[in-house]
Amino acid sequence: MGSIGIDTGFTPPTTQRAIIVEAGDRVCIRDDTPLPPLQRDEFMVRTEALSLNPSDTKMRGDFVTPGAMLGADYAGTVVARGPAVTGIEIGDRVCGAQYEMNAKRPYRAAFGEYNIPTGPFWLKLPASITTEGGATFSAAIGTAGLALNRLGLPLPDAPVQKPGHVLVYGGGTATATIAIQLLKL
Repeated sequence: MGSIGIDTGFTPPTTQRAIIVEAGDRVCIRDDTPLPPLQRDEFMVRTEALSLNPSDTKMRGDFVTPGAMLGADYAGTVVARGPAVTGIEIGDRVCGAQYEMNAKRPYRAAFGEYNIPTGPFWLKLPASITTEGGATFSAAIGTAGLALNRLGLPLPDAPVQKPGHVLVYGGGTATATIAIQLLKL
């Protein structure tokens, strides 16, 4: 696997402590949850902060993949990376969102000791944002950004020429608060 772990001498474990849901909607902590091997184009984050997302409490009944991990939002420090990874270094602080209860990737979710980000659903945390604060961003930023995109509104890197009005229903929620901030930018 090339330079995975060589930068720090860190060897990723094969199992980890994680929160999973077993058959019958039984939530438990397992010390032997498999940790998928790191691929050439992936990096691994030591989880240092989590955020409870409403979706975490709704993963019951038909949504459950027995034995799969729970958790959408996390933040932490990069501890290993594959040799094909660019734009991220060991020691960088990041936050991200995972697709919990995914039957195809049951061990890719936030509520474990480590996270291997799924696709582009992560971002580097600037020094001005705490790790704990970063754990609250991921799914909310993705959801707010998607909503703005679906409404045909520009993201902050493409300001509008003529200001307009947008109603953000439920403005006191975490996702709506982020949507308001994105709209102000």
